[in-house]
Amino acid sequence: MMTIIVLMSCALWGEWYYERQREFQQEISDLEDRYLANQKDIISREVGSAIEFIRYNHEQFESRHKEQLQVRVNDAHQIASHLYQKYQGEKSDEEIFDLIKEALRSVRFEDGLGYFFATNLNGVGEVFTDHPEMEGRSLLSVKDSQGTYLFQEMIDLVKREQEGFYQYTWTKPDYQGNHFSRLSFVKHFAPANWLIGTSAYLADLEQIAKAETLKRIKNIRFGEDGYIFVMDYDSRVLAHPRNEIIGNKMLDSEKPEVRAAFPKIMTQTEQSGNSFIEYRTDRPGSEKIINKVNYVSRFPEWQWLLGSGFYLDRLNAEIDEKQKRLQADIYSDSWRIAFLSLLFILCSSLVVRLVASKLQYNIALFLDFFDQAATSSTRIEGDTIVFSEFEKLANAANDMIEERSKK
Repeated sequence: MMTIIVLMSCALWGEWYYERQREFQQEISDLEDRYLANQKDIISREVGSAIEFIRYNHEQFESRHKEQLQVRVNDAHQIASHLYQKYQGEKSDEEIFDLIKEALRSVRFEDGLGYFFATNLNGVGEVFTDHPEMEGRSLLSVKDSQGTYLFQEMIDLVKREQEGFYQYTWTKPDYQGNHFSRLSFVKHFAPANWLIGTSAYLADLEQIAKAETLKRIKNIRFGEDGYIFVMDYDSRVLAHPRNEIIGNKMLDSEKPEVRAAFPKIMTQTEQSGNSFIEYRTDRPGSEKIINKVNYVSRFPEWQWLLGSGFYLDRLNAEIDEKQKRLQADIYSDSWRIAFLSLLFILCSSLVVRLVASKLQYNIALFLDFFDQAATSSTRIEGDTIVFSEFEKLANAANDMIEERSKK
């Protein structure tokens, strides 16, 4: 009997342990699904917002810099007008115009690359800070790389509309050739019958827009340690919280896992333009290689890759912590179950012993009755019967004695 009780207790404990493990595995699966879905939603939204910001900057950079060119020329025009009005009547026009020329030559901007130029409407150069050899000679025959008489067209624009934008190709300092696209804004200065203008290389404008964009993206933070990184299609890092890796190529990494990740990024984003990608890499501030899930999206206009990700070690740490808590709970509950089982076994043993004792007493009572029944008419007293089942037998035995006494 005791063996059966012990075996049943072990079987029940085993079923309970199996059920706890099954529930734990389901809980871990649900945790992983929730964690991954939540983190993927966060990083995809952040990257999507960054892409929209870049797209807006890309669409607006030309109009913003056109406005900037126009503001600068208006400022130069105001300087010239102010000097002319200030010295008119005190100095000759020739002297005033020389003062205006010197004032315009002295102004530089855009890290020294920007300057003002001026020609009179007869095509003679008046101010060319970067090309002083063009001053004092006719520029009407000057062509750009497309064969366009650019100064003649600027003069025609000013005569027709007083001011306006003009795009052409020109030389660039420290570069060979004259095929670099430039955007100019020119405005008529009536007292001298000049046009005053400034210009900027379109590639430089784009570089300025890119630099401004990267600066903003580099400072984006979200969550506990979320950030946006930017690479170009050659795997060169353009924006990252770790300044020491900016300019490095992912394909040149000393870690083979990192090198292998970039072709994977390019392949998986080629069709749809974006993708979730899991690969192994190192966490900032650590040399340990761990799994990371990234969401990467392309911005083809600038051949950029924007991404953000999360490391799976945090999820694994949470799972490990839950595993430890489960083991602690199982250990504690197992001792509790063992104690209750032992208490149950002890109580059951006492009950069994009590029942067995009383059963043995009733059996002995009947055996004694049958021994005496052959020679006497001794009856079984009802109050000596412990179990109700034996009362029927006692009544039957007493009836048998009574019937025999009547004969």
